Amino acid sequence: IYDGSKAKKSANTLREYFISKGFFEAEVDFETREIGEKELAVDFNVNTNPQYYIDSVSTEIESPVLDSIYQANKNNSFIKQGKPFHFEDFEKEESRLVNLFRNSGIYHFKNYSMGFWTDSIKEAYMKDVLLKIPNRLVNRNDSILKEPYKAQVVKNLNIYTDFSINNRGGKIKDSISYQGYNFYSYGKMKFKPKYLVHSLYITPGGLYKESEKRQTQN
Repeated sequence: IYDGSKAKKSANTLREYFISKGFFEAEVDFETREIGEKELAVDFNVNTNPQYYIDSVSTEIESPVLDSIYQANKNNSFIKQGKPFHFEDFEKEESRLVNLFRNSGIYHFKNYSMGFWTDSIKEAYMKDVLLKIPNRLVNRNDSILKEPYKAQVVKNLNIYTDFSINNRGGKIKDSISYQGYNFYSYGKMKFKPKYLVHSLYITPGGLYKESEKRQTQN
C-alpha cells in the first residue's frame, strides 16, 4: 500500500546519503504514476549538484606532545587536500587519532577530546578543514582546569595470579617481583613468574599503549 510519508522519508534518506558523500546541495524529490489499475510506481528524482572537496587542512592542537605526535604521523591521515568531502573519512580519521594517541602514552585521550570545523567557499565548492584539540579538562579541588596532555609511563605492573570475586579485598599471602613485574597471590604462588611474563605485553617503565593492554587481557 502506498504511503506518502514513507516515500518522503526515503527521499530524505537518499538526500542524507549524497550529503555524506560531499554533495551538500543535493536535491531529491519524488512523484508517483499509475502503472496498473491498483498499482503505483514511485520515481525518485536526484539532482546531486556539484560535489564539495577539501581545500585545506589545518590544526589547532594546544598540547605540545599531541601536536608532535600528530605532525609525525599526519601523512597517514584520511583527510587530505583535494579529496572529496566524505563524512566516512572524518569518522576514520577520528578513530585513527584516538588509537594513535592512546598507543603513544596519552592514556586520557578520548574521541570527544577533539572536533573538526569546516568553512565553505561556495563558488569553488571547496571546504577548509580545521582540527581542534584543546587541552585536557581536569577537576582540581572542585574547579575545572585546563592542562596539557602528557605521555603516561607504566610505573607499576601488578599481577594477581589467583584473583576472583570471592577473594577481592582479601589479604595477600605471597608475592614475587621479577623483571619489573609484581606478582601477588592470595594463597601460595602456584606459577613461576618467568613463564607468566611471556603472556604480558605491557612493559614496566614503557609508555602506556592501549594495544598492549588489550593483548595482555586477551
